[in-house]
Amino acid sequence: MKFISWVLLLTWTPWLILVVTGNHLQLLSLKILIGLGGLATTIVTIFLLKDYHIKRFVKDYIKRAVSIGFAKYRASLFILFPVFSVILSIALSVILMEDKWGQLVPNIPFEDLLPFAFFVLVFGPVPEELGWRGYLLDGLSEKLNPMYGSLLIGLIWAVWHIPLFFIEGYPLKEMADSKLFLMVYFGSLFPKSIIMTFIYYKTNRNILTAILFHFFVNFMGMYLDISLKTEVIQCMIFIFAGVIILISNPWLFINSSKNENLQ
Repeated sequence: MKFISWVLLLTWTPWLILVVTGNHLQLLSLKILIGLGGLATTIVTIFLLKDYHIKRFVKDYIKRAVSIGFAKYRASLFILFPVFSVILSIALSVILMEDKWGQLVPNIPFEDLLPFAFFVLVFGPVPEELGWRGYLLDGLSEKLNPMYGSLLIGLIWAVWHIPLFFIEGYPLKEMADSKLFLMVYFGSLFPKSIIMTFIYYKTNRNILTAILFHFFVNFMGMYLDISLKTEVIQCMIFIFAGVIILISNPWLFINSSKNENLQ
């Protein structure tokens, strides 16, 4: 509860200032407020690690955040699922809904690809997942099974994003009037959370897997000009994948204290 309350407080405070003032995100100082809100999950995690956990716990956390040992697990292939789902969604939208293949044309020039990828990684996946999956998921596992923990994080994750839809100049503000987009955006957070939880535990609680999965979700969504039709299909694919994972992995319904698969 300390984590959740402090994250929402430190995130919503700068973001709500932008909402109330109605300023457009043109000045650097206003963009910094967006960034500060996005760092809240990591800031709170660092504070709690420092004040409430022994050194062995902290060392283990750091190791799991930077280790590339996840590559030896087959489940790590799911990190690329966002890439697969986007391509499949575009193909289905073109075939079934007469959408345009032009969605596959990148928005970012090749020479800007690396700086863009770094920007996407640092402003979103890294600070968020160090907290959501890296810290909060393990804390919830003491009381809830992985499935319920995933859904609760999905709910908190959704609430956390709400102010962004009211900030002038932020990309999500442009889509706030579309009820279908809102349903797709918030509805997809829950299956994404389930998939990340599955990968996280199947790779021996490797935090980097959640960061990379989140990165590919954000990267593909910004790298390609995806239509709303495609986003609807992709949301359905995420939901389908989440359901399949739950059906084929009954350990997700068992508390960690009774579950060897979580160790």
